[in-house]
Amino acid sequence: MPRDLKLHQAQGIAWIASQLEHEGGVILADDVGMGKTRQALHVMHTLAVKVEGFKTLILAPASLLRDGEVEWLRELQKLPGRKARTWTFLASRVQPLDSRVSLDGQEMRLVDAYDVVLSSYETFLIHAPLFSATAFDLVILDEAHRIKRARSQTTQAVKRHLAPSRRRLALTATPMEHGWRELQSILEFVQPGAPQQTLQQHGLSLCLRRTGEHLMPPSSHVNLEVELTE
Repeated sequence: MPRDLKLHQAQGIAWIASQLEHEGGVILADDVGMGKTRQALHVMHTLAVKVEGFKTLILAPASLLRDGEVEWLRELQKLPGRKARTWTFLASRVQPLDSRVSLDGQEMRLVDAYDVVLSSYETFLIHAPLFSATAFDLVILDEAHRIKRARSQTTQAVKRHLAPSRRRLALTATPMEHGWRELQSILEFVQPGAPQQTLQQHGLSLCLRRTGEHLMPPSSHVNLEVELTE
């Protein structure tokens, strides 16, 4: 693990990687500002070094992909070892994942040429069928509360067109704001096909949540005696 990781981040990466080592899915529900993006990418790196040709899809809100400095791209550059080749599936770069591209003088399928595909929920919703034929090794949903409404178009498209994906990691600081059904919808994505009774009984064990309060150092009290003078 890189030395600049905080303790809770290193612990989160280890737990998630162990849960996803073979297949499956979990939710990382840490508070805002606790490094969910960094943890997710280090999980990806940990898994990718063990699997040749490991492919990752990252979906995030369009608002997080518009700035000149996109956090996902910035954090990708910080990963150790060979830099992940990333295709931003946005605007003019939208094209079928099995289309032919030239990379390092070789012609190959786009999905084979790149390690990471980064797109927005909004773009994905328009072009979802282009993703159906690809079995990504890992799908990361940023701001995964975007799929908390089971009947929304985004939720249904994500669950339908990413069904072949082998591992799923949902990131959200608000997994359940207005009731169990919101968390249930996200759990149905990370554990497709799981019986509802199983999700109700064991769903929380698939959700890792830490708050800022848990990371605060214990407070100490010092009693000082002050002598008053006239």
